[in-house]
Amino acid sequence: MFEYAAGSPAAYRTVRALLEELGPFQQNPELLRGELSARFFRYLAKADPEGALECLKKLWAHGVENNFCQFTVGRREVLWALEGIVRWRNLFVDAAMLLLALGEAENETWANNASGMFVELFSISERRELSRTEAPATGTLLCA
Repeated sequence: MFEYAAGSPAAYRTVRALLEELGPFQQNPELLRGELSARFFRYLAKADPEGALECLKKLWAHGVENNFCQFTVGRREVLWALEGIVRWRNLFVDAAMLLLALGEAENETWANNASGMFVELFSISERRELSRTEAPATGTLLCA
């Protein structure tokens, strides 16, 4: 039910607290390497995509990315969380950069791995309603 927490101010505050600096994910980055805790993170990201992105950015900035090639358990949940986060125009650039970082250390062979998700961000459709994100197709990553 945490994925619906944005609908309740009290539940949303709890989600924010779980994703912030004193929350469990930033205090113990290894939680993202656990199947259940990574899935829980994905549900939190649905409720607060901005908070989840900030949490991931802080973890990446503190050296978690040094082990991306060994990131297997939990990786898929983090990718799905980023896939949801990257849809939002104001979060696109930072989420896409994290997808790219995971793609650079790719360790999965199927099409919807980090590399595949990153490439799909830039597939052009003539129909705006088919776009995968709110971000415009022109100059999206040039400001990064």
